[in-house]
Amino acid sequence: MSSSGFSPSLVIERPACRRVQAFILCLILMAVAAISYGGLPGWAGITGVLLATAYGIHELRRASPRAPRYVASIRLTDDGRFMLGLACDPDSLVPVSVVSSWTLPGMAAGIGFAGDGGDPAEVILFRHRMAPDTWRRLAVRLRHPPVQRAGSCGSPH
Repeated sequence: MSSSGFSPSLVIERPACRRVQAFILCLILMAVAAISYGGLPGWAGITGVLLATAYGIHELRRASPRAPRYVASIRLTDDGRFMLGLACDPDSLVPVSVVSSWTLPGMAAGIGFAGDGGDPAEVILFRHRMAPDTWRRLAVRLRHPPVQRAGSCGSPH
């Protein structure tokens, strides 16, 4: 730790947020309306509405803060590794790797994680729900992944 008191570790707590669920619900309604007005034959329209609704409900359940795989907290360790606290056991941290990420500058960031067993986890973080310093440090970390140290297991040589 430097004399300024800056610590490279980062903690992001995620209180329950229903914004993503509301967005998914709007998408379901728009998909059902589009299929209904699409002029498909009866059986094809009904099948499309059922498929869109079923998949939408599945995604609504996955996005719920009560879902077991809901990411309740994100911790970035001093050595640059991500650890997740899941809703099923928020005190137990699971080591993960970032497999994908995107940002909507100044508004939101989405991160896809994969655990050691290949278990996926996704998260959307909204800027206004985080401290400015936390948002900035997360953005820098997503742009610049940690450098592999010589002799580490994942080195390409």
